[in-house]
Amino acid sequence: MVCKSWGLFVRAQPVLFDSLRVPACIISLHSLQDKCVQAPLLTADLLREKRVLFKTHRKILFDWLVDVQGDYQLSGETLHTAFALIDRCMQLKPNLPSDKIQLLGVTCIFIASKFCCDGTTHPSLPDMIWVCDNGFTKQEHSKMEMDILTWTQFVVRAQTPISFIEGLCQVLNLATESKNMACYLTDLFLLDAESIGLRPSCIAAASILVALHTLDHFVGPSGACSFEKTLNKISYLACVPATEIRSVACKMQQLHFTDYLINGRGHHLAWQLRPQMSETVLRAVYERHSVTVPSGTPAALKEPNRTVLVPSTGTGKLCCRWCRDHECAEVLQNKFCGALFH
Repeated sequence: MVCKSWGLFVRAQPVLFDSLRVPACIISLHSLQDKCVQAPLLTADLLREKRVLFKTHRKILFDWLVDVQGDYQLSGETLHTAFALIDRCMQLKPNLPSDKIQLLGVTCIFIASKFCCDGTTHPSLPDMIWVCDNGFTKQEHSKMEMDILTWTQFVVRAQTPISFIEGLCQVLNLATESKNMACYLTDLFLLDAESIGLRPSCIAAASILVALHTLDHFVGPSGACSFEKTLNKISYLACVPATEIRSVACKMQQLHFTDYLINGRGHHLAWQLRPQMSETVLRAVYERHSVTVPSGTPAALKEPNRTVLVPSTGTGKLCCRWCRDHECAEVLQNKFCGALFH
């Protein structure tokens, strides 16, 4: 929760309190988030023991499921619910054979589609068999579905970042372009293992902040002031500490840079780390968010805005605007050759 001192400060000023009062739609999202079961934060020990599972197999699986979502025109909520269900199952059954990972993923999105169909027809079991290239039988799919429901004690529905994005964009009166950019950044971030266990409200808040930065909503003489005000407002509405939002936003923008340099319009730029990074970056999210939209530029085709490096208090060293860490600034400058920073 946002620090108590900030809450007391706001409540002491009626005008500010009225402008930041959390609407009922956001309160209901928080209530649902508290009731939903989600995967716990990934422990260092589990990550060390199953690094390939969480760092490689998971990313490849999630990237493939983005393609499946597009093929069957499933909602973003369905995809994110499936992601949450997969993360829970992977932690409950970390010794699941690698040849069953695809079966786990496609069964989770099959289950999620039954809860989040939004009035559309969810894919059938034969569809799921076909999308796996007939690699599994009907009996195997049915058994995996029962196993998943048993492991999770039939608690399937989860609150998703996309729900908070829609709510926050509505309350903040943001344009569709900002919402599309936030959804793109969220999809990128969810593929990364560092998203496991984070609250959906935190991921949504960070994605909106980075989206506004990417779309130049903080440019100008009052840009820094506007950034801090917007951060505090989003922090208040999302009930997430500003420091936590900053940390996630920093990682999110790094992923945006990488996607832009590998898959996007920055692929022509000379970049010394391209050979190493190209093996770890997949294309499904980029392709999904680079299709033509009614107005504006597709989110994945939008060039990342430069990360601002600001002087650190006391030391005078440059630090990352997002996480306020000077070591992060040095890593980013070295990683991206300083070309995307000012």
